[in-house]
Amino acid sequence: MTRHISLRLSLSILSLATFALSPLRAETELIANDRFADGGGSWILNSPRGAAASTALEQEGEEPILVVSVQNEDEKPTDVRMHRSFGDISAGKSYTVKFKIKATSPNEIVGFIYPENEGSRILWRTVLKTDSEWREYSYTFKGKDHATNCVLGFAQLGKTSNTYSFKDISLTESE
Repeated sequence: MTRHISLRLSLSILSLATFALSPLRAETELIANDRFADGGGSWILNSPRGAAASTALEQEGEEPILVVSVQNEDEKPTDVRMHRSFGDISAGKSYTVKFKIKATSPNEIVGFIYPENEGSRILWRTVLKTDSEWREYSYTFKGKDHATNCVLGFAQLGKTSNTYSFKDISLTESE
């Protein structure tokens, strides 16, 4: 009996040692889901002529949400954008973008990552369908080359007058 317990204990210790020595997938938060701890101030809103847009931090239950309200005066689609700087994208590393979004009226907007000073160089882009229910999105992509001073953002918010709500936005990098 003692020998059986000793063998079990040895196997348990060996399993723990193997787990401790195995390489863990390291993740780095480039944009942490900080629940807009800065009041949403790190998010920059760009609104062209013909559209009035504003951001506000609101509470939905216990959760803070960033609300973007767009009034499109001309009723012609305008490219209202919201973005946040985060740093670099490296070749060969994997990146995961996660967030939740809803809108008062159904619409399609664009999620994107690009170097801030190279707006035509798209590193990640996808079309997002929005409606009045919270939709959770998660995308993983691999960096093709190195890019500095990058931004994560949302575009085409000014297609029509609408109100968008965002929460739980994060961006992580892994090997």
